[in-house]
Order: sequence, then structure tokens, then C-alpha cells
Amino acid sequence: MTDKPTPDQLQFYADYYGQVEGKIRYCGTKDGFPMFKVMREDGIELTLELSRDEEGNGPGFMFIGAKEPEWLLWQRRMSAQSH
Repeated sequence: MTDKPTPDQLQFYADYYGQVEGKIRYCGTKDGFPMFKVMREDGIELTLELSRDEEGNGPGFMFIGAKEPEWLLWQRRMSAQSH
């Protein structure tokens, strides 16, 4: 039986996965897992890597990586919000 996600978990998922809105294109595989590039409307390009457990019987996860350091992304978000 699977537990229901808590409100905090649901908010985490919404915040985490919500950042990938934009143009998505497939760009190959890494270690057998699909990879995608996302160009967000603010011009930041993200890399998405989809994974799963080795047995393939559990849920997967989407890792989100940016080409720019997280501190720079944060600074841009703060600047955009203040305008």
C-alpha cells in the first residue's frame, strides 16, 4: 500500500517540477536513461535526467540541473520578482 503524499510533499513536487515549464527537446541518453533539455521562458537552459531503480520495479525520479550555478539562478529569480 502506498502512503498519500503530505501537503508539504505536494508543494515540493509543485515547486521542483514547476521549474521545467518551457520548450523541451530530447537529447539522448546517459547510462541508459533519457535526457532532455528545457529552455525556460527566462532564457535559462535546464537538463532533465530521468532515472529509475535498477530492478525497474519502483518509481523513478527526474533530476533537474542548470547550466548556471544555483546562486546565480536564485539571484536572477530575486531580481525578476523585484521588478
